[in-house]
Amino acid sequence: ANCTITQMLRQCVSPTQKDWVLRLPGIEFALNLACSESTRFALFFLNTGCMPRLMI
Repeated sequence: ANCTITQMLRQCVSPTQKDWVLRLPGIEFALNLACSESTRFALFFLNTGCMPRLMI
């Protein structure tokens, strides 16, 4: 999971690397919505029993 978070941060953080903390909520949201290969369900769904409304 840490490797995935690092890769996602590299893609969306500015060159000055000062806005990474602002990007974490969106990255966390994306990871919680990603389907697991083993369970075929999103982590958010397994924890709550429903899927969240998407952030727009």
